[in-house]
Amino acid sequence: MSKAYELATVLGGGTLVTDTELSTALAGVGGGKVLQVINTSLANTTYINTGNTADLLTQGITLSSADNFLYVVASVNYDINGDGSTANPDGAFELTAGGSTLAQVQAYRDAHTASVSLTGGTTLQAYYSPATVNETIKLVGAMTSGGFYVKGSNNITNATSLTIMEIAA
Repeated sequence: MSKAYELATVLGGGTLVTDTELSTALAGVGGGKVLQVINTSLANTTYINTGNTADLLTQGITLSSADNFLYVVASVNYDINGDGSTANPDGAFELTAGGSTLAQVQAYRDAHTASVSLTGGTTLQAYYSPATVNETIKLVGAMTSGGFYVKGSNNITNATSLTIMEIAA
């Protein structure tokens, strides 16, 4: 028995489905479409040092339906340094919404000296269904030890950015 025959049996009781029948059956399918895109970039480079946290970017979105999803991408460009106090700077970036963590990544470097600054970059992503149609998403940076220069558009072409996409259910 051929695979085509098996497929035809499953789809139409032994007869092939025509293009018209397939088009009619799929006419109401709308899921997965990108409905809106919002992008924002960090305007100015922001410095975060030991023990401090900063809300780097905050962006709201109103979904067109409570059934839809959000796909969020944060692209972070930074320099990490020892802030004159540590050879092993350590920090993190986090995406949050409604008091919940959507994604988190640690940034750690072995600089070998407290005065060296190293360039880095990372991406955070989240795909989820928000609790309400009005959602506010934040990109937060925090330093445990050392310091971050989180790059803004005032001194780099590819600045830290936050992109939010509404995806149809």
